[in-house]
Parts: sequence; structure tokens; C-alpha cells
Amino acid sequence: MHEPDFVYTNSQSFMDAVGHCVDFINFTTPRDKRVPRSIIIAMAGIESGWGTSRFTKEGNNLFGIRTWDPDTPQMKPLDLPNAEFGVKTYPTKCASVQDAINILNTHPAYEKFRIERKRQSELDAWDYNLLAYHISPWSTNEKYSKMIVNTIKSKELP
Repeated sequence: MHEPDFVYTNSQSFMDAVGHCVDFINFTTPRDKRVPRSIIIAMAGIESGWGTSRFTKEGNNLFGIRTWDPDTPQMKPLDLPNAEFGVKTYPTKCASVQDAINILNTHPAYEKFRIERKRQSELDAWDYNLLAYHISPWSTNEKYSKMIVNTIKSKELP
């Protein structure tokens, strides 16, 4: 099994491509570590402008993931060429999906997300509104959780 191609020409094919990456990653990810497909697709769409951002096109970064490690491959924002941070670059777009999932599964800022995911999984009753609420640290936009939920609804993501 190999990583799927990531080809897109519009927002619908972008969502499909992200979904294929999530499915590929989930094939080898334990069920309790999976992040709902719709949440990842919504995050990728919001963060990358549906695949149009410079960081997505040139660096395969769908989520605006930053690094402060000078040894990590990165790009600097055009308006901040001397920034202490950079936006990580990846060999493939699916690699950035994997990193986003890893961050949600390991970073202390998302502990409440993991607790809520476990609770919902045990009940087999999913509430993406509540899960999205616990992803709010991803963005400095205080309405980020609402943006995720609205995107899931407006794009009719499963």
C-alpha cells in the first residue's frame, strides 16, 4: 500500500484528496488515535485556502504548521523573512496531514480533545461541535472552532 496521489483542481477535489490521505493514514493508525476525517478536511481547507496558499503549493503544508527549530525544513512568511519561526515544509501533502494528526495526538494543548474523543468513541456518539471546540488552540482566531463546524456543515462533510 502506498500513499495516495494528491491531485486537485478545485475545493471539491482538494477535499477528496485530503480525505484519501486521512483514509490512508487511518489504515495504520489505531482506532483510538484517529481524528475524524471531516475535522481534518475542514482544518486543511481553512488553513490552506482550499489548497491555494503558498505554503501548501510550495511546501506541502496544509495546516500552517510552524517550527522554531532551524534544522527543520521550513519556509519563511514573505512579510516576515527574518522571523524566528518558519512554516514547516513536507515531502508530500499527506505527510503534513500525518503531522497534523500527530500533533493533535501528542501536544499538551490538545489533551482535552483527546479526552473528549475517547469519551465519544466509547459512547459511539460523535459530536463534532464539541470535538472542534477542543481544537481551538490550533489558531489564534477565537472563532476557529466555529469555523471548523460551519465548514463541516456547509461542505456537507461526513
